[in-house]
Amino acid sequence: MQQIREFWSYVWSDATARLVFALTLLVILVLVAIYLVQKVRRMVTGEPLHDVNENLTHFWEMKEKGLIDEQEFKRVRTMVTQPVNDTTSAPGPNNNPPDSA
Repeated sequence: MQQIREFWSYVWSDATARLVFALTLLVILVLVAIYLVQKVRRMVTGEPLHDVNENLTHFWEMKEKGLIDEQEFKRVRTMVTQPVNDTTSAPGPNNNPPDSA
């Protein structure tokens, strides 16, 4: 406990140590802020937090280890890729957007 007190008394008494401490704290706060802004942007834009390929790779590895069978993998693959297909499909003869009339 005495060593901790000595450390903090040194930090607050020495100008260089205060500067290093303050800059380190500032860098940490900026990195946390950048991380939080990216998370909020992804949530607002609806961008998935994880890549579809990463998810499929995870389930493929589970299938290879025998934790899930082929039928379960196909069902998961369909569920994971369905939102991507819904958002990336362009309007066509069978996929027309609703009329705004």
